[in-house]
Amino acid sequence: MIFKSQNLTQASGSVGGLSYTHGKTGMIMRARSKPIVPSANRATAAAAEFAQAMARWRTTLTPAQRDRWQLYARNVATANSLGDERYVRGSNWFLARQLLFFAITRTFGPPSHTFPNNAPTRFDRGVLAGFQLTFAESETGLMDITADASTGWLTSGGGLLVYVNRPANASRAPNQPPWRMAAWFDGDTAGAPPYSFSTLDFADTRSTAGQLISLKAIALFPDHRTSSAAYSSIIVG
Repeated sequence: MIFKSQNLTQASGSVGGLSYTHGKTGMIMRARSKPIVPSANRATAAAAEFAQAMARWRTTLTPAQRDRWQLYARNVATANSLGDERYVRGSNWFLARQLLFFAITRTFGPPSHTFPNNAPTRFDRGVLAGFQLTFAESETGLMDITADASTGWLTSGGGLLVYVNRPANASRAPNQPPWRMAAWFDGDTAGAPPYSFSTLDFADTRSTAGQLISLKAIALFPDHRTSSAAYSSIIVG
């Protein structure tokens, strides 16, 4: 958990069951735990994909390509979980887009776009507007969504990536992690919204009528920009 304090400018180490550290995003407090070696198939695949993406950054990209990612990073801010603006390295932007490419390929099959080696030339993140979960049914896991496709993601090389969280009591706050990938709508083949998909095959996201369920969506643009996340929630029928 990232936190702010009027009493501490920096803290590190462990006290009781809590560990304190400091990163680029600010001061961080988390439960003290022993690290484990992930054995789940998805965790193992994700670790291998990260190593491959780092290798691409170091050996596949030319110096000029890396410089353009650094230029993009110096001009485009992101935000931490407290909403504070921050700037990250060009390698962070490249890795984020590269890892999305790997995860989409592993989960849904190869997308229409290729490896995002070239940095965006527009210094913004692009816009995902009008995203809304309009219907969710417990028996079939069917979900209906809509989004504004006029901002440029619904074209060859772009697309819409949707995540679903675990159903919760309707009194809980919406849009809470953990998230898992639920659907990919390829800009080359998806057609215009609205879209429908089912999460019935995901045992950890099966819901019952009256529960709250949330979706998170990210738009991927052909020039390798990635939008900020948009969220929408609904009570399952």
